[in-house]
Amino acid sequence: MNLWNTIRVTTIGAGLLAAAGLAQPLQAQTETETVRERVVVTLPSGKRIVRVVERQVPVTRPATPAPPADPFAAPDGDANGSDSGDGGSNARNSEGEIDPRIVEWIGWYRASDMKADANGDGRVTAADFNAFLKLLNGDDDTTGNGDDSTDGSTGGGGDDDKSNNGGGDDGDDTNGDGDNGDNGDNGDDGAGDGDDGSDGGDAGSDGVDTSDAFWTELTPSSDSLVFYVAETGSDSNDGLSPNRPLRTVSEGLRRLRNGKPDWLLLRRGDVFSDTLGQWEKSGRAIDEKMVVGAYGEGPRPVLSTGTGKAMWMIKNDRRAHLAFVSLELRPGVKYQREAITLIAGGVEDVLFEDIKISGYALGVAMNGSLKDIAFRRCVIVDNAGWTRSQALYSEGVDGLLVEQCMFDRNGWRPDLGRDSTAGIFAHNVYLQRGPDGDIVFRDNFTARASSHGIQARNGGDIVGNVFWQNPISILYGNEGIRDVETPASGDVDDNVVLEGVDMNTDAPRGWGVQIQNAGGVSFSRNIIANSRVDGGYGLMLFTSKPADNEDLLVADNVIDDFGTGLRIDIDDVVSTTVRGNVLTRSRQSPPLVVHRGATRGGVSYDGNRYWHRQSNRPFEFDRRWVSLRDWRSAVEPQGRRVRLPGNSGDPYVNGSATLTDYARSIGFADDRALVNAMREQRRGNWDERLTPGAISEYFREAFTLRVDQ
Repeated sequence: MNLWNTIRVTTIGAGLLAAAGLAQPLQAQTETETVRERVVVTLPSGKRIVRVVERQVPVTRPATPAPPADPFAAPDGDANGSDSGDGGSNARNSEGEIDPRIVEWIGWYRASDMKADANGDGRVTAADFNAFLKLLNGDDDTTGNGDDSTDGSTGGGGDDDKSNNGGGDDGDDTNGDGDNGDNGDNGDDGAGDGDDGSDGGDAGSDGVDTSDAFWTELTPSSDSLVFYVAETGSDSNDGLSPNRPLRTVSEGLRRLRNGKPDWLLLRRGDVFSDTLGQWEKSGRAIDEKMVVGAYGEGPRPVLSTGTGKAMWMIKNDRRAHLAFVSLELRPGVKYQREAITLIAGGVEDVLFEDIKISGYALGVAMNGSLKDIAFRRCVIVDNAGWTRSQALYSEGVDGLLVEQCMFDRNGWRPDLGRDSTAGIFAHNVYLQRGPDGDIVFRDNFTARASSHGIQARNGGDIVGNVFWQNPISILYGNEGIRDVETPASGDVDDNVVLEGVDMNTDAPRGWGVQIQNAGGVSFSRNIIANSRVDGGYGLMLFTSKPADNEDLLVADNVIDDFGTGLRIDIDDVVSTTVRGNVLTRSRQSPPLVVHRGATRGGVSYDGNRYWHRQSNRPFEFDRRWVSLRDWRSAVEPQGRRVRLPGNSGDPYVNGSATLTDYARSIGFADDRALVNAMREQRRGNWDERLTPGAISEYFREAFTLRVDQ
């Protein structure tokens, strides 16, 4: 676990304790008061519950005048004083001591121990804490997911499937005509009835999350100087109070002390014709960062940066322990420069959170000796104008976290159209080769890129993301030469890839995922569905240059109506297991699987399920079209046909689901209206329904098989 992840886990742990009323003050306060907050929780089933929690906040502080305890806090989202929720858990015993079981759970969480997986979704995330509290209070119905299939796969499959496939597959099914019926859904599990034991109502029909639990906690130190800047201020003021603000950002930056945990706060709703310039200062420590952020209520303060960059670090001097939060960066003249450039050495522990960047030629460019850089809940959209425009470019960063960010329509100009401006070298996210440090790209939404939703040349963990209308959603690995480039490694799990498109009329694409020169990679529980073009591929394991994919696991994925579902070139594969996947096709003629080579090579197929509405020869093996019977004989004896309800219809709950369907399910007119709302996400205006987690849950239900297999 790298430095940033250690910090993040510690922060979440502190936030979870705070939610249970267990956190201790970070420093001595002369006086505190109790405030009540509504915490809205989305369960894995999509159900939502509300809790009302109490916490102590300081009202006075010694030493230099400082801002409120949380100057970034949103307005109280429970303005009507509603007492919904169950008031939290019984976290303390009768003598006021912390329940040791909570302390034990936090230890598991920090260690990523699966014993902390209280909601049973197979992952250790912050959402498990609420499920754990319910278990602590004696409420066993914590998951509410209504799908307790014993095979553990996304679509009801897996290598432990007990079904005997009574449907047959060309009349040659020797496994029998019966179905044991013991591997499917273990009952309805109480899903959807009430609020999982919570008496707090439905969390509000608008789904707005007023909790601060999952924002990074930043608190001034006792000796921090906190400067305020407003359009109506004056640089002759001391700037140490919202009532005596400075006028210019540059003057506020000048007053920050290098090596100190000083803060510079810009008034929300104001527009400043200024930049952060060449950044040369540091904070004191990991938990005592120098902060540039916002105060007050309303939209983010705007830095209108003219024809220049918003901020740059281009020297090798040490700069560390910095946080830039709740700012909007706009150029005065579009499509000319980068917004943020970090091409330097000695830069470490930098957080960008709740930042919106739009209209530049390149959103963020990073290259150099950088360590532990994080982007959280940022919105980076509409950056274009160069043949190599990107929202985010990173090379050589050791310890990069990109989490719950939104990347949309970068690399091409919608006013001029794809045909004239979209190109192969422009992407939403480009993670170039670099050191073997941790890369984590999780719970992001990346959409409508010029070319790739993400290029992860160096590998890393690409997990829990949603990709929409990209020509190529994920490229994982490099075009390396054997014995020269290190194969990419990590996990590509739990992603949803939707509605692939062509790059332009001269460059057809519609590719879901391409993996090349990778080793030790899990590609599991992904959904790749409903391409808008008939060509392309769902998943490809091949490269145009001599390189190998080795020790790959392709398991429990759903690939539906996305060109050729799976393409494997055995010359590019040393050892790969393809197990428990569901590949289906309801329209046109592309095959379900293209296997290039006269033998299985280094590929092992086991227990996959197939269905093609229009072709009785849905496989290409050794450049020959073959039936399922022939495929089983030559390649996969355990391959089976997907059983349909009544031998007709859609095999899934809703196999035609698109982002528009999800948008309408929560009250938006269509996918464009939904994405426009996602672009406006910010602290103080955060809707959990507009997050990749909520979108993913909808599509996981939609692509559940209707018949136990």
